[in-house]
Amino acid sequence: MSNPVWPMLAAERSALLDLVPSITAADWARDSNCPGWSVRDLLAHILAGAKTTPLTFGPSLAVSGFSFDKLGQRGIRQQGSATPSQLAAELRTRVSAHTVPGKAYLAEVFVHGEDIRHSIGAGPGQHPDDHLTTMLDYVRTTGGPVNGKRRAAGLRLTATDLDWTSGEGPEVRGPAVLLIMAVCGRGFALDGLSGPGLDLQAARM
Repeated sequence: MSNPVWPMLAAERSALLDLVPSITAADWARDSNCPGWSVRDLLAHILAGAKTTPLTFGPSLAVSGFSFDKLGQRGIRQQGSATPSQLAAELRTRVSAHTVPGKAYLAEVFVHGEDIRHSIGAGPGQHPDDHLTTMLDYVRTTGGPVNGKRRAAGLRLTATDLDWTSGEGPEVRGPAVLLIMAVCGRGFALDGLSGPGLDLQAARM
């Protein structure tokens, strides 16, 4: 049986690549939501992930001192001085790569794609409902480095644009994309959410 994550991963990479031509040189150099990373760095990071294999992941993590932050920085450095166009061209060759674990890399492309969109002043992307529910179910259970489980604990999360709700406690509600981004620690998402659990969610950013 084929893994349903693979077509989602390919589609999210393709959607990001569709956005690339509209991003200006000034926007590529702009600081992103991720401290110390530019918008161009986010694309380089996504490409580094797409190039990862089970044989390279373990050694790369070890060389990075088992720090996911340092691993991410190392992946960006490995892309050298490639321009955004060159990075995008190489990512296009890896669109269908079955990068494992699939849901983790799907979340990476999804979340950092939304980081890019927010950093350049674009609105949230349009994601199929099954992508959104897969991401909602996944990110709320993650440990480090995402720490979604900690941010979602004791809250009832409700998507207002999908038939999806999960958890017990004071409610946080809003569009699925913003719930995902909030659970992944993006404070900007809070402006589009509401509910009695919002203050608790905000305290966990």
